[in-house]
Amino acid sequence: MAPNYSDERRSFLKTVMLFGGAAAGASLTRGALASDRPALMLPEKSGKGYRETEHISKYYQTARI
Repeated sequence: MAPNYSDERRSFLKTVMLFGGAAAGASLTRGALASDRPALMLPEKSGKGYRETEHISKYYQTARI
């Protein structure tokens, strides 16, 4: 015997699916809108980079196995 589902339950499930689809669509379009923002202005790099100073050289010597 097949289960008897009420129209209320079907209506509820349809509503849940509708709002779930709307939420998914909104999250996808939000990413497109966010890309329209200007890029962040980051400070320029000084160009010094990595430097092995005296205290780092001492650490390397003590860390050798």
